[in-house]
Amino acid sequence: NIIGSRYDTYGSDICEAEDESKFLLMSSSSYKKGVLSDPLVIKLDRNHKSVWQTSINRSNSRSGSIQSIVSSEDGGCIMAGTNYGQAGSSICEIIKLNKDGGAEFRKLIKPGIDTLGGSAYRIIRSIDGNYLVTGYCQTSDIGYDNFLFKINSKGDILWNNAYIIDGLAFNAN
Repeated sequence: NIIGSRYDTYGSDICEAEDESKFLLMSSSSYKKGVLSDPLVIKLDRNHKSVWQTSINRSNSRSGSIQSIVSSEDGGCIMAGTNYGQAGSSICEIIKLNKDGGAEFRKLIKPGIDTLGGSAYRIIRSIDGNYLVTGYCQTSDIGYDNFLFKINSKGDILWNNAYIIDGLAFNAN
């Protein structure tokens, strides 16, 4: 099947839920004027038929992207990415959709304790049913390091660590 819209639309991630449905994470500029694109999520049933699609309005973001998606135990999904605010600083953005495609929460999380901001690149569901998010963070005016934080199904931070590692080898893709 071909999936598209009026303007630029591209896929960035896909995940499969326990019921064999799939969540396609895309980015589209078809839903607003200007250059900023919004996440577009399409849920497909086990026969690859569209169940719903929703676009998340990120109007308070100057730019950024949602990079990763994982199914949640309640039939919805959780996404992770980066939000660049008006001042140009980056912060991790976590968005949760329920089983019907409605937004449950949208949270901005600063990775680590003493960081200047960061970008989330991957989210996975952990064995205990919570979620791990990884990416890189700015730890000084010239330095970038890596982070890992854990959130629960409501997006609350369980723990949040930055790791000084030479290079970006900590990113999980």
